[in-house]
Amino acid sequence: MTQLHKEFRVTKNGKTEVYITGKYGTKRILFDASTSDRERDRLEKELIQSVTHGFKEKITLKGVGYRAQIVGNMLELSLGYKTPTVIEIPSDIKLQIKGGGTIIEGFGTSKRGLRQYLSSIVEIRPAHKDIYTGKGIVKWN
Repeated sequence: MTQLHKEFRVTKNGKTEVYITGKYGTKRILFDASTSDRERDRLEKELIQSVTHGFKEKITLKGVGYRAQIVGNMLELSLGYKTPTVIEIPSDIKLQIKGGGTIIEGFGTSKRGLRQYLSSIVEIRPAHKDIYTGKGIVKWN
C-alpha cells in the first residue's frame, strides 16, 4: 500500500515493514507483532519529520572569549583552554555558526545522532559545572 503526499511517500508492506521517502532520502522501519498502534504512529511521524524537514538543535557558548568556528569538516572550539578543542563533524550532520561564533546550530536527519553529537560537545565544558559564573556550553532548542 502506497500513500502519496506533497512532501513524502509512505509504502507499507503488511503490518511489519514501512518505507518513507522524502526530500532527505528514504528510511525503513520494521515493526514486530508486539508494537502498539500508538508506538507505530509515533515512529512513523518521527521518520516523516526526518525525511521531509530533518531535526534542528542549538547549543550556546557562554563565557568571555568562548567561540566556535568550522574549519573544513572540523569544529574548532575556543573554550578558555590553552589550545582550541577540535572535533570532527559527522557526514550526516550539518553545523552552522551564528551569533558571532557563540551559537552552534545543528541539522540532521537522525534525531538521536544529532542530539548525541551535540551532547558530546556540551560535555567538553558544561555550564552547569560552573554554577557561580555560568560559563560553559548550554543546550537548548
